[in-house]
Amino acid sequence: SVLNNTPDIVNARIEFDNGCVANLTSSRISLKTRHKTRVFQKDLYLTVDFFNKETSLVRLQQNTASIENHADYFQHETGVIYSESKKSESENTLKNELQSFYSCILNNSNPLVTIQDGYNALHVAHQIIEKLKLTTNLLEYDNKINL
Repeated sequence: SVLNNTPDIVNARIEFDNGCVANLTSSRISLKTRHKTRVFQKDLYLTVDFFNKETSLVRLQQNTASIENHADYFQHETGVIYSESKKSESENTLKNELQSFYSCILNNSNPLVTIQDGYNALHVAHQIIEKLKLTTNLLEYDNKINL
């Protein structure tokens, strides 16, 4: 806590049954606006920057023929490491979300993100809050924690 008696920065580690791990960080006092997702897997590192609408990829590859048009690459003992970045066209994501919702109402169809998906996300958020209460002195601030 920096600003008051409730956490200003929270990091949660979620381990899934299939071995995947998600590290989630949220901060209300960060000096930079960031909305990023980073994916690490064998031979690949991917960053999606939702705020700046950029995607960056770093990959280790055995076959050099398919990367010849990439400017950023170098030979490594285990293969060729190359990177590429793409900037997305500006979209109004909130407008797209509302248009999709409107279309679902008109066509009596299901949205891409269902009510169950929303419920599951809130359920995980509440689990994080409960763990946070157990590992800090937040039990007395039970009614002050807001999602």
